[in-house]
Amino acid sequence: MITSVAIPSKDETFHCVHQWLNEHEYTKSCSQLSVETTYDAQDDDREPQLLFTPSLGDHWITYKGKWIWLNKSQDQVIDVGQGCKPETITLSAFITNRGIFQELIKEAVILSQKKERGKLVVYTCANGSWRKFGTPETPRPLQSIILQKGVMEQIISEIEDFQRDGAWYRSLGMPHRRGYMLHGPPGCGKSSLIRALAGHFCLSVCLLNLNNNQLNDDTINSLMNETPTRSIIVIEDIDVAMRHSDDGRDSLTNSGLTLSGLLNALDGVASQEGRLVFMTTNKKEKLDPALTRPGRVDRHIYFGLAGKSQAEQLFRNFFPSAEVSDAQQFGGLLPEKTYSMAELQKYFMNFRNNPKAALEGIGKIQQCISDSDCAP
Repeated sequence: MITSVAIPSKDETFHCVHQWLNEHEYTKSCSQLSVETTYDAQDDDREPQLLFTPSLGDHWITYKGKWIWLNKSQDQVIDVGQGCKPETITLSAFITNRGIFQELIKEAVILSQKKERGKLVVYTCANGSWRKFGTPETPRPLQSIILQKGVMEQIISEIEDFQRDGAWYRSLGMPHRRGYMLHGPPGCGKSSLIRALAGHFCLSVCLLNLNNNQLNDDTINSLMNETPTRSIIVIEDIDVAMRHSDDGRDSLTNSGLTLSGLLNALDGVASQEGRLVFMTTNKKEKLDPALTRPGRVDRHIYFGLAGKSQAEQLFRNFFPSAEVSDAQQFGGLLPEKTYSMAELQKYFMNFRNNPKAALEGIGKIQQCISDSDCAP
């Protein structure tokens, strides 16, 4: 009896099996191969990472002493969401149960998880489902995010409580969900904080672009309820997706997605439990109040322009060997709440390993931010 299992490319295990095949003995001697090239965004040398797998067609591989017929096929029609023709890996063997396939796929998933351990995995929406985007990256250290005193500690404590208190939520009849709205001027660390938190708690990030023309009320509800385990849903610049009419009724710029559909996906009856959602905006006042009410957003955190303490800490981060008095002097000379953390970072980049020059050049900080060629 022949038993078969098909693994479509839109399924997460497809890439896991691809990685597994890359290391299989058959692939090392196979003469008909396909190659997938990726680049690590954090590799300064931009060395390509090559993933070799058996090409389209039929192949015979062995696994735990059994012969398995592997067929890789490709659809003839391009999937707009994936930007390519979807593929399917079909495994077949003369067996009476699917146990050998379960073992193979489980081994492939574990191998993939080991490669991603300690890395930040990002997902985006493609063809109505979550797909891994790019290569896993090294998470940003939490200590590199400089917030107002006490804010970081409070957020970490809240998320720790949330992850631990599922039974407590259920005992009160409350949905086990938590939403954050990070708002304020651009360049103040909203997106950076989310990625750093994801790395700290070993969570993946699911980026949801509301202007994606594949989204409608049904697909967003499906996406919000089928997120990968241990992940954060992130909706960035949500104000950009909002349309404001003269009659005061808000809608979304994506014609296929309604505001009510988004609201139901966030906290409707079928909404996923144990979910963390982060939304960011530069213009909170433009958002519909229904979107930011308690139950959908549990915590509003303002990210303002850099204060004195933040400027001092960023100075120390860039110049750890500098005198403490230099950092304090910089913070005292810098106009309060005038520059974003991203602008200060750009300024410091002009004076790498030269804290004295960074301190002495503070009078021309605006010029340096506008013109990167201002190094001493």
